[in-house]
Amino acid sequence: MPKESLGNFISKRRKEIGLSLRKLAQSSGISVTYLSDIESGRKSNVSKDILENLSNKLMLNEQEKEKLFTLVGKKTDSIPMD
Repeated sequence: MPKESLGNFISKRRKEIGLSLRKLAQSSGISVTYLSDIESGRKSNVSKDILENLSNKLMLNEQEKEKLFTLVGKKTDSIPMD
């Protein structure tokens, strides 16, 4: 079973709650291209502010939000932000 990536996590959750790529990008204050790059794995070094916006718009609970930040940390080989 492949490991879950940041992009897959965001894409799956976005689809679960019925948001289009464009709607999530606009409501999170980022471009559609940038969100598409995150979901496809082309961008992985995402700022804390953008992650916070995405987690709010995706209606993530604390456990899911922690997972989101952990996925970023694993991808960039850094420690997730508290």
